Amino acid sequence: MKAASAEKDVETAYKSLIQKAFDPDGLDFAWSSPFNTDGVFSELANSSLFNLQQSPAIFYKNYAVLKLLLETKWNKDFKLAPVKFQTLVQAIYYLKEFQGHNEQLPNVVLIGDENECFVVAGSQLAVYLSEKLNWSIPASSAGTDPSNQNFVLQLISKSGINPYVFEVSSKELDLNNVINLIACYAQGLPLVKLKINEKNLRETFEWFINSVFHGSLKKYEPDTLVSIFVQSLTASKDCYLVPPSQKELHLIDGSVIPIDANAYISFFSRFEKNYSPKEKREITAIADRLIEETKRRFHGDFWTPTLWADKAQEVLEKQFGNDYREKFVVWDSSCGSKNLTRDYYFKELYVSTLHQSELDMSSAYNTNAISFQMDFLNDDVFINSNTQESELTKIPPPY
Repeated sequence: MKAASAEKDVETAYKSLIQKAFDPDGLDFAWSSPFNTDGVFSELANSSLFNLQQSPAIFYKNYAVLKLLLETKWNKDFKLAPVKFQTLVQAIYYLKEFQGHNEQLPNVVLIGDENECFVVAGSQLAVYLSEKLNWSIPASSAGTDPSNQNFVLQLISKSGINPYVFEVSSKELDLNNVINLIACYAQGLPLVKLKINEKNLRETFEWFINSVFHGSLKKYEPDTLVSIFVQSLTASKDCYLVPPSQKELHLIDGSVIPIDANAYISFFSRFEKNYSPKEKREITAIADRLIEETKRRFHGDFWTPTLWADKAQEVLEKQFGNDYREKFVVWDSSCGSKNLTRDYYFKELYVSTLHQSELDMSSAYNTNAISFQMDFLNDDVFINSNTQESELTKIPPPY
């Protein structure tokens, strides 16, 4: 998607992704463009699916089930409700074309641009095919046509449709989450919401604050943003959208704050809001570290996402051997809150950072390590290792 410079490039990229995920050999499914759609991914007439043990994503109880409608855009912000629902109206108009030609309706709709995408079940949109709309309007302009603006507002406020928007441009996006959601809708299976844990916490927190506080993020301090995020996850009874307008969020202390309610609902359409007491404690335990990391990020400092910490381990193992954590003395000289090392055991580990507060917050990680405060760009230090092994220094980006 990085190479995309126009909407057609985006279309090609999504088609390639779907083809590789569901039918990489191109033997059973293919893309077509009926009714001037950007693309429909459906079974070939001479498909061999019924004789193969295919992925359950496209093969379910001996029936091929996936028929996907693709709609691509260029440089849109789907986190904004009007933009998202105008595009959904366009998709509904395309479904009306299928219905009018007595063709099977697509059961999955994928909408995306070069930065974001979202997925809805075709059945969620099909219920609106009986609406009294001007169906003669071309689908390509139906979402923005003035005669459909009340319909767009109706969908925003009353439809119950509010799909989660994936950030395609995010380095931390796991595309399997998009593919699995498509498979789930194709098979008509109930949606299994994702649980927030330490692995995905930062990515989901970033999405939450950038979407729910769209345009007003700078009004809040990092500790307030983290508190609202944690409350939303752990205090479901006391943290809720205030009726009837649902444009404000009620917090535990009784205060209310204005938010983007559509983004809030969209977030919890994809992520779980019910956690066990143990899971709530684990989420809360991370809060202090998240506050500090948010403060640093607001001030231009850097932290290493778990995805890249794991990648760093992979590269180091390839270069120095799978046993390098046992063989080498390792010093992370700008460890921050120990993102690079916290998920791994090191026989002899030294960690240092500029801020003592970071060491305090990360004291539960790498407990066997020697931790100390140091400005590695200006200070000098001598590590007197008790081992006879080589020393290896890990320096995280941007240094």
